[in-house]
Amino acid sequence: MLSIAATSCVAMLAIALAYAGRTNVFEHPGHAAAAAPINLNTVADARPLEAVMATVFSDANDRQPAAQRLFQFLGDERQKTRPLPNVGAIAPLFSPADFAKMKPLFTVRTTDEFRRQVVLFGCIYILAFQAAMLVWRLRGIRTDPLLVAVAHLLTAIGFAVLLSRADPLRDSLTFVRFAEGTVAGVAVMTAVSLVDFGAAGFMTLSYLPLIVALSLSVLLILFGSGPGTSGAKVNLGPVQPIEAIRLLLALFLAGLFARRWELLREIRSPMFRGSRWTRWINLPRAEYVIPVLAGVGLALVFFYIQKDLGPALFLCCVFLATYAVARGRVGMAIAGLALLILGFYVGYRLNISQTLAERVRMWQSPWDNAVPGGDQVTHAIWALATGGSFGTGLGFGDTRYLPAGHTDLILAAIGEELGAAGLLLVAVRARSSPGAASASHGSRETTTVSSSAPRSRCF
Repeated sequence: MLSIAATSCVAMLAIALAYAGRTNVFEHPGHAAAAAPINLNTVADARPLEAVMATVFSDANDRQPAAQRLFQFLGDERQKTRPLPNVGAIAPLFSPADFAKMKPLFTVRTTDEFRRQVVLFGCIYILAFQAAMLVWRLRGIRTDPLLVAVAHLLTAIGFAVLLSRADPLRDSLTFVRFAEGTVAGVAVMTAVSLVDFGAAGFMTLSYLPLIVALSLSVLLILFGSGPGTSGAKVNLGPVQPIEAIRLLLALFLAGLFARRWELLREIRSPMFRGSRWTRWINLPRAEYVIPVLAGVGLALVFFYIQKDLGPALFLCCVFLATYAVARGRVGMAIAGLALLILGFYVGYRLNISQTLAERVRMWQSPWDNAVPGGDQVTHAIWALATGGSFGTGLGFGDTRYLPAGHTDLILAAIGEELGAAGLLLVAVRARSSPGAASASHGSRETTTVSSSAPRSRCF
């Protein structure tokens, strides 16, 4: 409990510093929006909007219709009983150049509303971890305080960086959704910890995680969409289930290999026993490996259809790692890794996957490439360089200019505001989290193993 309480204090300090830094930047007298911007969620008529239209329309006959059109749009949104989440919601009504000029003159919330959101969701986030510890203490459940403290600190860094990323008056508050997701994750973690896996009947269902993962992949293929104009299918409504799919597939591999590791190690395939030239090859029986290969192969096919190669690479590496551990041999794992690298190289040379080819070109030339979206690598490098050793400080960075700085490039955003020291802290804390050992409590398959069978440490 003491370690979690101390981590919560650090989390509150990080959130407070991020809030102070961000509000200090946007309340600076030299900021473009210092002259009383108009709140789009509270404006009562179109006349104040006409004054803003004067910045982009020189003709009075153009300003009034534009202001009326904007006010009508705002009225329609209010009838849906939802406030505008950001000023960008009105962007489709104007050209990009006109919208860029008027955006600093609009807001969607006040500084008091922003402060209340920070306090509310900051408290909810902190209390979620405290509530989980209280439940475990009341139920007498033994937990690893270091692991929980690591999760608490890493999510606190994420909360603070997302808080300092947005314009507090004009942009969507990404830390709100982050806090909601973290609280949901803590709730799921607490609920799962109350399950007695030793007596749970579903522990014998080794293929259940695979079935759920493939079902989610099918839903993505049928109803998913990609970020922006990308052809990849990663979004299923408001969520990205790919992280759940990765975890489920990892659980499938870990559970299956945990039950069959003795069979995989000790029972050899008779395929190469006939010749003295191949007698040294020690491979497991096909019936113990084919089900796993079939599941992994089907998942890879689905990832290919989704045009999402990242999870495919992750799955291959997890499979090779768990196979090597289960077999107690690294020969086949090394051969599989070499084959994987060769496959990606051939796919790139033959341009089998346009996504793969674009990613390689981004990596080859981050400073000068015409690949759509490739400039985000350059932005990430500049962000890390800007952070230097100790960063710009929470709330004082320009991470809002970092493409996908709240998702894919969150590490670059951390590097800009916390510097190399912050990145080292993240790496150390993530590295220090102890791994959970897999244990099988279901029925164990038994067999008679011949002690005279020759063994090889290669395959």
